[in-house]
Amino acid sequence: MALPHGILPALPPDALQHIAQYLGTSNEMRAFLTALPIEWLTPPMVALLELYDCVLDGRLVDTSAEQPEMVQLWPKSLLPRFLFDGGRRRSEAETHLAALLYAYMPLLPYVELRLGRTVADIIPPETKLHVMTICSPNELARARTLGRLETLDVFVYDDTDSDDANWAPQDLHLVPTLRNLKLYWCCAATAALHTGFIESLVSSNVTRLSLHYDVDDDASWTDETVNTFARWMHLAPITALKLVKLSLRTHLRVQFATAILTSQTLASLKVEGGNLPRVLFNLCSRSRDPARRFSLPVQLETLETNVRNSSDVVAFALALRGANNLRRVSLFCDVGLDNRAVLALRRALMSLARLRSLELGCCSMPLIPTEQMQRLVVLELRRNYAGDMGIIPLAQTLPQCQWLQQLSLINQECTHLTAQALAAAIPHCPSLKVLDLSFNEVGSEGLIALLPSIGSLDVLVLQANDVDADGAYVLADDIDATAHLTQLDLSGNPISEDGVLSLIDAIGSSLVLRHGVLNLCETVDDEDERENCAAFADERLPIRAWCKLQ
Repeated sequence: MALPHGILPALPPDALQHIAQYLGTSNEMRAFLTALPIEWLTPPMVALLELYDCVLDGRLVDTSAEQPEMVQLWPKSLLPRFLFDGGRRRSEAETHLAALLYAYMPLLPYVELRLGRTVADIIPPETKLHVMTICSPNELARARTLGRLETLDVFVYDDTDSDDANWAPQDLHLVPTLRNLKLYWCCAATAALHTGFIESLVSSNVTRLSLHYDVDDDASWTDETVNTFARWMHLAPITALKLVKLSLRTHLRVQFATAILTSQTLASLKVEGGNLPRVLFNLCSRSRDPARRFSLPVQLETLETNVRNSSDVVAFALALRGANNLRRVSLFCDVGLDNRAVLALRRALMSLARLRSLELGCCSMPLIPTEQMQRLVVLELRRNYAGDMGIIPLAQTLPQCQWLQQLSLINQECTHLTAQALAAAIPHCPSLKVLDLSFNEVGSEGLIALLPSIGSLDVLVLQANDVDADGAYVLADDIDATAHLTQLDLSGNPISEDGVLSLIDAIGSSLVLRHGVLNLCETVDDEDERENCAAFADERLPIRAWCKLQ
């Protein structure tokens, strides 16, 4: 309900804008802006409110592709490509949209873009930029010329037969605003190139680093490289570190892990794959000499890892002792866990009083106590195969979970019985905004059971759940009940051509404007039938992006 106009705000507009920037979903942002009198809003908030209307009524839409994307404005922006085409003349309506976007951009924490796009009249010069997909030294040099460059995604190819081998990582210090560097090693790069990039960090202002490897190669990191990394970890105020498939030679692993564990500023750590997780957690749990036993950094708030067996899980659980500031924990294991590991993990998780986000994947799921469920904001369970017997009791605790915003129960072998239990509980858990039941077996019966209870959700994902045409027909009859969803994902279900056509027709006939996308990818097997569905969508839908078919 909107507040009466003419009432003075309890907070100045700038303070209200600051509050708005903490809202996590598009629907929450729109509701917040709509509830306030227009005179309470800052110019960026006014612009965003009008842009929402432009998206809903079709003035701001993507028309540049065979399968248009739905325009997104919050919490990230996904904008039509034509707005960044500096080679074409804009219409009067497009010029107005560009002015609105320019006014709204200061609300965003950063803006993602690719090189080559014209952004001068869309993005104010003070906007923080995240430049994606830098694949050559030349592109890296061009990215340096941008203004408030905060994040870079660099894909390193070490092809000595091309000019692209001439990387100049030492130039990173020429970008004083750069804080977040993501390096994707798409080859077995030379040790010299590795060392060059790590040395560049020492003289840069980077505080968040991601290293991703496609090749399991432990020869790229030398003693010099590790020494330089340890020096950077010691000297710089590093806040986030992500290491994916990083492998080190045996004599370097302890030194590398020690540099991480002794950091005084590290708040977020992800170690996935490679040979580092076992060394890292064993250093925190296995040494009998307290003087040689390390602990996780006391200021650490996020810990994500993927380990190989039950012994690694026990070491991980022991490493959690005393990590009292942890707010997010993510654990994946390659194999099922024995009882010792399950019990150790349960005890460790129960000790984390500040835990707000928990993700457990590919491993036996320990019982999550109700008192801990009540504190969680995010719970993601993936490939635990808990079945209805394991998930229904969890669903029944939802009315007591007044903070829970996201619940993912992926690949749990759940049926319509779990869907029915969730449908009964969701109305009593109004904080829940995202429900993901991908890769289960809820079927059309489960979809039908959930439909009356989704009014408070923003996102419902039922990918690959054996929903057939019967479920699609029922959904089509009640399609307006899903118009508020920013995402309704039915991809990978055997809906068939008739079911898809009924959904497209229902959306096209509705007088209610939709806030998001109905994902119907991989729901029709025959290529000719898929083309028929796409042609019907082009003809029937006022905004083509409302239905995603490919």
